[in-house]
Amino acid sequence: MVGDRIVFQKSNKDLQIQNSEFATLTSVNKNEFVAKTDNDSSKQIFRKPYRNL
Repeated sequence: MVGDRIVFQKSNKDLQIQNSEFATLTSVNKNEFVAKTDNDSSKQIFRKPYRNL
């Protein structure tokens, strides 16, 4: 849900996400979510290819 805190459990160079990086969900729908990392970078992530939360 929007406002929830998440932690990424696998690095992804394409998304510039590091393992153990924390973020806050800012938008969630059926196919994707947007998370704002603690360093203020917003990431749009599609659920199917990225399952490491």
